[in-house]
Amino acid sequence: MSCPPEIKVDKSALLPQPAAVGFCAQNIRYLRKTLRMTTYLEPADLAALKVKCTDIEIGDGIPKDEGLKVLELKSLDEINDIAEANRLIDMDNDKSSVNARTPAGKTLMDLSPWKVVRRITENYVEPSKIHWQARFSLHVRDDSMPDVVCYLANEAPLVDDKLFLSELWCVLRLGARQLKRPEYSDHKIAPVTVVSASGRTIRIVQGYADGADCIFLRKSGIVDVDGIEEQKNLEKMVKVACWLLGKPCRDQIKGA
Repeated sequence: MSCPPEIKVDKSALLPQPAAVGFCAQNIRYLRKTLRMTTYLEPADLAALKVKCTDIEIGDGIPKDEGLKVLELKSLDEINDIAEANRLIDMDNDKSSVNARTPAGKTLMDLSPWKVVRRITENYVEPSKIHWQARFSLHVRDDSMPDVVCYLANEAPLVDDKLFLSELWCVLRLGARQLKRPEYSDHKIAPVTVVSASGRTIRIVQGYADGADCIFLRKSGIVDVDGIEEQKNLEKMVKVACWLLGKPCRDQIKGA
């Protein structure tokens, strides 16, 4: 008598999923319908998707909404201390580089809480044009938290008072994907920090789904790193790097 074929079951599918997963999936379906028709989200879209959008300062990462602070930025002094302690600074020329390596072959990113996932995770591409691509993402190195940082390249220009559809798409898709993983079954939120770029302009967009009630979304001002003075451009880039090297946290800001 032959044995019946073995049926493989995806154990993660048997786990109860946070409400945020279904909420994100519902909103992704909404965005998918408009993907070919729009680049920027209108106020009516944000209302339909229950998005609470507020500003966030690129220099401190403190939210102005009632949600949680989810990333403790690495300070400029800390970055310089790490670089100097690990010989990433040329002491003779007083120049630092995130691409420089320690005697053990490590970079600043190797000394951060993150590991690089080198794959294109999300994109919208047509035969004649790449509209946007999430070119790489960072996951917490020890997998202790579901947080994600991703780098998003957009073909269209950044606009101060408008959100890209692509920015919200990355927050929803990457966050929901993390919450589906068995190791994060005890987590209710999976914050995603998007370093959103268009040409030589950059901004930070950060968000997470708070159950099925709302999506907290924060956006910084636009940083232009194409100025005449290279030193000022470098200083602006270092501010962005503080987000890439920051540490995940869950802090309630008093008075928010």
